Amino acid sequence: MQKLLALAVALVCAFSLPACQTKERYAKNQAESQKWLGSFNQPAGLNITGTWASLEWGEGPLKQTGRQVTGTLGHYAVKGVVSGRKVYLQFLSDNWVYYSAVLERTPAGVLAGHYSEGASFDPAEQQEILLKRW
Repeated sequence: MQKLLALAVALVCAFSLPACQTKERYAKNQAESQKWLGSFNQPAGLNITGTWASLEWGEGPLKQTGRQVTGTLGHYAVKGVVSGRKVYLQFLSDNWVYYSAVLERTPAGVLAGHYSEGASFDPAEQQEILLKRW
């Protein structure tokens, strides 16, 4: 009987521990995301509402309400903020922030900048991103 109880306790621990770690990882990802986006607080100096496309990311609509940006781009949900003349975006799937980007509108109306993996942008890991309005 004790062996059966010990086995049951071991199974409960084995199956519940990964779930807790997953919840903790999601919470950490979301906290980092909110902290990064929350650090940009200038009034919006441009409006990016419209359909945008990129060869690497796909296309989709972005909607700006005040400073807040939401939408989709390819297979990713997008959230972000416009602060001054810069756009700070995050690309999510299943509420997990996979990438963060910093973009500026060029004189040609293109959003150009860089992205990196993670919930906050890392300049050491940056790669170029270019979004064109459709």
